[in-house]
Amino acid sequence: LLDIGRMMVYLELALLDEPIAGFAPNLVQMMLEKITEITARMGNAVLLATQMIDTVRLSARGYLLSTGRIKFEDTANALLANKEVKNLYLSGQVVGGK
Repeated sequence: LLDIGRMMVYLELALLDEPIAGFAPNLVQMMLEKITEITARMGNAVLLATQMIDTVRLSARGYLLSTGRIKFEDTANALLANKEVKNLYLSGQVVGGK
């Protein structure tokens, strides 16, 4: 996390590929909150690649890929409300959020 903060001082856009993979659920939430806090404070943008669909709620926009191609692209709220996205990626469940 400290490395991400240091890196953001020099970057306008950070590309983070699976920065929360393998973390315990309580650490995932903490890490995502810190990334959000750092980017807000520094005024930087982050492109976060992850397989956790509920992280899209932290974003302005989301892109869902299938076999290397964009299958869905929209605002975070619209993606999470999309019935097809829910059925394909969330087993019809509603994503929890703040």
